[in-house]
Amino acid sequence: VTGVQTCALPILLRRVNCRGNNAYAAIVIGANGSIVQDIWLTDSVIGGHTYGVICYNVSGFYVTNVDAIQCNVGFLTYPASGQQVRQIFANNFLCDGSTTNGMQIYTNGGNCTILEFSNCEANFNGTTTSHAGIIISPGTGAITGLNFVNQQLVLNAGDGMLINGGTEIVISNPQVSCNSTASSGAKHGIEIAANVSNFSIIGGFSGQG
Repeated sequence: VTGVQTCALPILLRRVNCRGNNAYAAIVIGANGSIVQDIWLTDSVIGGHTYGVICYNVSGFYVTNVDAIQCNVGFLTYPASGQQVRQIFANNFLCDGSTTNGMQIYTNGGNCTILEFSNCEANFNGTTTSHAGIIISPGTGAITGLNFVNQQLVLNAGDGMLINGGTEIVISNPQVSCNSTASSGAKHGIEIAANVSNFSIIGGFSGQG
């Protein structure tokens, strides 16, 4: 059961309050049929679900002033083969207090490209060191063109951000501190795997806080 499942039409979701009803996901985009285009989600609070927002097949998703709190995972991308998640533009998107990971940018054989997060948070997430504020893992698909600006990653159980793969990833002016709360010193602020390419961190801070 989901709170909102979108179709293939432009949609504006504003002032959504979807908390505490234990749905599998509060908002699911593009799970069935054609790619969904042009979705706006603004001024909303989501909480208490397995997933806050799931993107399977979407082009043009605009997120502004949204809290996804106390879910199992606040935000997930998971395009299958033949699907794509592209052109997500998020500003002031908070994925805090998740049981596992704040954000999971994954694929299931599809592609994620051009995802931009500005002034967003992924704080207080996870219960073990395998959890993180943000995890980026291409799986059998591809992840290209991620941009994080003024991202906050604080007090997560494992890594602040774990990047297992992908290319053209830029992190600008992040605030990353006091992570690895499940076991001091076991994990990192930002952890980057060997198969990540065309990656840069510009400015910001990462340390004990």
